[in-house]
Amino acid sequence: MNGNAVRIACSNILKRLLIFAGKHLGEHPDSRIDLMHEKITIDGKKTHLEWNKLIFLTYIRHSRYTHEMLEASGEFTVNVPFGSSVSKVGKIMGLCGTKSGRDVNKVKELNLTPVPGDNVSAPGFLEVPLTLECRVIYKQDQNLSALSSELVEEFYPADPERDIHTMYYGEVLGAYIAEK
Repeated sequence: MNGNAVRIACSNILKRLLIFAGKHLGEHPDSRIDLMHEKITIDGKKTHLEWNKLIFLTYIRHSRYTHEMLEASGEFTVNVPFGSSVSKVGKIMGLCGTKSGRDVNKVKELNLTPVPGDNVSAPGFLEVPLTLECRVIYKQDQNLSALSSELVEEFYPADPERDIHTMYYGEVLGAYIAEK
């Protein structure tokens, strides 16, 4: 890992995660990166042990730039505000998830500082320093025939592809808190 960082045990990180986390989903082959945010609770709904591995689950619609990038890289980081960064994260969360990385260089726009990791090519960021490094070990598209017709009509309107989600199982390979 380049730069200063404190490595921490993955089990300890789960006790400290906050409600909002930004996901940096790898680098696209053309070297662009994208960030999105998702409201999460870390209580077994997004993280769990499976196949004797610590897993982070994330769901991403096919139409999202993030989906394209994750398909290309197979790696992502989960970036969480921690310590003094918690009070400064509003601007980051305001842009991530509202603007597409196809149209906006979010790292440049937000003046974020990438921190290279140990286990994946996707960086962490000094501004959201608590970082989980994940590699996709399983993925599955939603099966709309398994959902009620009411849910399909409400959340997947009739377009050619219905813009379904892919569920990604990311094995947590490492964790750190980036420091200046």
